[in-house]
Amino acid sequence: MSKTLKVAAIQAEPVWQDLQGGVEKSIRLIQDAASNGANVIGFPEVFIPGYPWSIWANSPVENAAWINEYFKNSLERESPEMDQIRAAVREAGVFVVLGYSERYKGTLYIAQSYIDETGTIVLHRRKIKPTHVERAIYGDGQGESLNNVYPSKFGKVAGLNCWEHTQALLRYYEYSQDVDIHVSSWPSIFPENNQDWPYHITPDCCKAFSHIVSMEGACFVILSSQILTEENHEKANVKGFDYTKKNGGGFTMIFSPFGKELVKALDPGVEGIFKAIHFATMKFDLAIALVSVLSVAEAATPKIVVSLSSMGIGSSTYYDTGGKSHGLGGWTDGCKGTSYDWISQSSFPQLFISSNHLIKLPIHHNVPTHKPTSTFTMKLVLLVIALVSLLGVADAAKAMIETTKVKPGNYTYRYYDTKGHVHPLGEFYNGCRHPDYDWVYQVCVDLKRKRARLQYADGGRRCFKQVTRSKSVECGGDTNTNTNFTMSTNKQLTLNQKKRKHGEAAGEILCQLEQYKEEPVSPKSKRPCDKLYQTANKVKNDSHQTDESLLESLSRLAEEAEPDKDDR
Repeated sequence: MSKTLKVAAIQAEPVWQDLQGGVEKSIRLIQDAASNGANVIGFPEVFIPGYPWSIWANSPVENAAWINEYFKNSLERESPEMDQIRAAVREAGVFVVLGYSERYKGTLYIAQSYIDETGTIVLHRRKIKPTHVERAIYGDGQGESLNNVYPSKFGKVAGLNCWEHTQALLRYYEYSQDVDIHVSSWPSIFPENNQDWPYHITPDCCKAFSHIVSMEGACFVILSSQILTEENHEKANVKGFDYTKKNGGGFTMIFSPFGKELVKALDPGVEGIFKAIHFATMKFDLAIALVSVLSVAEAATPKIVVSLSSMGIGSSTYYDTGGKSHGLGGWTDGCKGTSYDWISQSSFPQLFISSNHLIKLPIHHNVPTHKPTSTFTMKLVLLVIALVSLLGVADAAKAMIETTKVKPGNYTYRYYDTKGHVHPLGEFYNGCRHPDYDWVYQVCVDLKRKRARLQYADGGRRCFKQVTRSKSVECGGDTNTNTNFTMSTNKQLTLNQKKRKHGEAAGEILCQLEQYKEEPVSPKSKRPCDKLYQTANKVKNDSHQTDESLLESLSRLAEEAEPDKDDR
């Protein structure tokens, strides 16, 4: 972090209902601030394409056409217009917190994008809960928007929008992360017109919310605000609205960690590129030394802060193994990772991870990327877990010794979909699609003993069911698998040849045995299949037995199974 730096707070009028015009004006402000030595620049709330006071002034019917235009002129995070702003930030070599109306698919959000000196959006957040009638056009922010502090090379930068500053837990959680610079993004706020006007919607009151952040968090606060000039009342669709008549609504300021105003306030209605930018030189070493003993962040217990931030704030969010978050429902089938089948985070918060298995973390926390687990390690870990669960800790060591005596191929892992179809390891690594289960797979602990274990996820719970090797999952419902389990023409030809040579029953069982040895058994396989497999292994490992004796054994087993028609 730089010992000394300059910050810029923007007070300017948006280019109303003009996306490209707003982009160009934002770029000019960034360039002018950077040319005057600014390192960190904070923009007002929804500066592009301007704050929609029209939703307060008019009914939804009266406002419909104007809101339609507002939607079209809102900025997409991934767009050519945003690329222009990012390029300007990169060229200026500054850190910018940009406030704008974000258009994402069919919804608008009150957004802040943190853009570093390389032109990269390093953090993106949305207003957690839009205020009052804002909810008619803006969506709620998701759980990841709680994470509002980024460690830039200029210091730890944070930001909140407008009345998010009234949310004590949001502020407190930010302080716990030792913030250095807070960007307080506001729209234009106008003075009361009469004694009956609500005081909480006045510049004095809103300014006080940002002011207290500087002392509570022991941080510098960049308060940026918009203005609205009389000639643009019609463009903003507020003509005749009493609230916006008095003046421009600007109340921009920069506060020190002591709560001191570091700049002289501009007139609320002043609009100008140079005059709209405040600068303050910050000596972090001196400030931090003096205010650390007073800081809420220093006095607080981090564990309490984390638990407070997790109490009912946010929503269920899914994370992949790189830490990237996804909306609820978008990753219900899990994420394709090297270590986890699926990862979901609840609002409690808890991470449910199919590998092992429940981790409690704060909501903003991301899942770390893990290196791929080797097949041998994964098999060994699952085998130990299964043995401990089935036999108990006391018998686990003895069982492991006995299991290690089983020859290679006598235990393996099989994945099942919800129809009971079995698949090789890896083919269903991401689980199967089903309304009741996220994924289903069977751990074959010891085929010699015919012990197996079904493990599946059910609403975040890890469930187990002990079954024999030939059993499959019985849960019903449709699956979205396209795998074809019918025999190929070549396999059918082989079956017919064996039937002609060895007889109907023995030929079919022999063919099934060979198929069983090549791939997992299907749910329609015959009941004596496990016995066949044991017999085949015994014959195969006995050098005195020949193919003819093996066939005789198979034929006897086939005759034993003949009366039981349903199992064939």
